[in-house]
Amino acid sequence: MKILITGGTGSVGKILVPMLLDKNYDLTLTTRNEKKAITKNSKWADKVKFIETDYRIRGDWLKQVELNDIIINMVGANVFSRRWTMKRKSVLMDSRVEPTQLLIDTIKKVENKPSLFIQISGSEYPNSNEKEFFETDRLSDKFLGELMREWEKPIINLKNKDVREIVFRMGPVLGYDWKNIERMFIPHKLFIGGKVGNGRQIYPWVHVKDFANIILWGIENEKVKGIINGVAPDKKSMIELAKIGGHILKRKTWTWAPGFGLRLVLGERADTILNGRAVNSNKLLDYGYKFLYPNAGLALIDILKK
Repeated sequence: MKILITGGTGSVGKILVPMLLDKNYDLTLTTRNEKKAITKNSKWADKVKFIETDYRIRGDWLKQVELNDIIINMVGANVFSRRWTMKRKSVLMDSRVEPTQLLIDTIKKVENKPSLFIQISGSEYPNSNEKEFFETDRLSDKFLGELMREWEKPIINLKNKDVREIVFRMGPVLGYDWKNIERMFIPHKLFIGGKVGNGRQIYPWVHVKDFANIILWGIENEKVKGIINGVAPDKKSMIELAKIGGHILKRKTWTWAPGFGLRLVLGERADTILNGRAVNSNKLLDYGYKFLYPNAGLALIDILKK
């Protein structure tokens, strides 16, 4: 079976692509820079086909739509790498929405349509520790919520009975080279670890291996469809995560990083760790997904011990 992955050469792709190759899927990956993608992923680069493309135009990459059975859409500029100026926000929006719309427009036109379209999104619900958020709830009206809503819109509007559609709203990733982990636990390594903001905000999370495995599971279980929250069931506040991480690193959790200080350093991006949201994962569990890392302790041991 053939799979087209857009945006599959980053940190999630490092985990996902080997999983799919082990299952003997035939993979084509689109990338803005083929040479860089091959260098970053040298362990498996010779086992997949790369297509270098400018996602803003109707190029050869769109010809792949009718040549593949499954499309996994993760395309988009890195959300956390730079301060969110108005120009950067436009880049983040356009790098997701425009190529996704081109993909959906192409699916509507071609005769040989893919049987499955998986859209990766984010669990960017409003800031609230009291309310539990389900898939039917509206995403936040802040920038990230708007970004995810616009990214999802093309696939939600596809509505083709021949194409199974899944939108995975993933939580913030606990991964081996992710900036959120760096921001959370470098202070511990410097012996100044502590709570972030008031510390009570719920931080929805998913281990990077579960992120990839959820996608594989969605491919192989034909009953799975619709919008699904991709977060671990173990809800933890930021102070709880900080204490777990401190225990693993054998460091005390005793200081406080005030919200205003983080906003000075990170700008609007600080909202991603200062704002909490309790995201419900029952739909994923009811479909039968078994987490590789169901609790934060196991996840952080794996990440922080690397």
